Amino acid sequence: MSRTADEAGLDKDSEQSAPAQDPKLTLSSTFCASDADIELRSKDGTRYLVHRANLGASSTMLAEMFASVPAETQGARPVIQLEESATVLDRMLPYCYPRKVPSLQLEETRRAGRWKSDDLPLLAAFDKYEIWRGIEAFIACYDSIIDPHFLDRDVSKWPTLDAALIAFAMSKHFDSPELANRSRIALIEASPCKDNLEKVMRDVELGPLAASADIDRILLHTFSYLHSIGRIHKRCRKDYLRALEEHGHSNREEDNARCDQAWDNLEDYVTPEGIPQYGSGLEDWQCAACRDALNRAREELLTSARKLAAEHADRW
Repeated sequence: MSRTADEAGLDKDSEQSAPAQDPKLTLSSTFCASDADIELRSKDGTRYLVHRANLGASSTMLAEMFASVPAETQGARPVIQLEESATVLDRMLPYCYPRKVPSLQLEETRRAGRWKSDDLPLLAAFDKYEIWRGIEAFIACYDSIIDPHFLDRDVSKWPTLDAALIAFAMSKHFDSPELANRSRIALIEASPCKDNLEKVMRDVELGPLAASADIDRILLHTFSYLHSIGRIHKRCRKDYLRALEEHGHSNREEDNARCDQAWDNLEDYVTPEGIPQYGSGLEDWQCAACRDALNRAREELLTSARKLAAEHADRW
């Protein structure tokens, strides 16, 4: 991922010695060190007095830019104009100093994993300048959303499709195999919940990660999985209904109705880890034969779905 400053789109021609202060410029209240040896300016007029040694050590792109800037002379700091807004630089620059920075917080719930309005520009800046401490903070944030044990939680607390797709794109863009493996499973788990899966996936805002997410390929494997698991469901449903016809039920009418409707409930869960969420109420069924038949169908679905999910995840 190493690039030159020119390839990263950095404007070295905008470097200049510090002129008389423009009254429209605003000095950052955080980055205003008197011993600073270089000044950065945001596109909307905020001045940042910073130390080239700290920024250069955190970013190879900034180090290359600074190499062509003359040292401070007669108290005049060199000035570099950046393309980013003050909102982005306020959040980016703390990652260039050896100090504790606040954890990234995503908008709404952590499970939803949606971006704040300035999260994408911030990630784009980290990527552009190759500030790996900031990149790792984003990866850690999605690691916590799609953690190794998310499948052990209630299904209502699983990652959304948006979060799974963003995490998968991030894992590809920044080469994080562990996050890639978990996000693939999260995508498979979340996909059946969407009626218009293709539109939902294409509407997810990915920003600088878009080039690393092959939506067509993801959709191909997801639809292939859903089609395959659907065929398994049809076969299991046929076997289950045949089992109901081959034995008598209990005398309780309400129990008979539950036997006949049970498959509709089970069919709502078509993913390998979703199936165990259903069936906790089977123990009080009076009709043991129906209960056993449904349990057999559930176990067959679970085994087949897990095998199928693993096969599809390996193809991505």
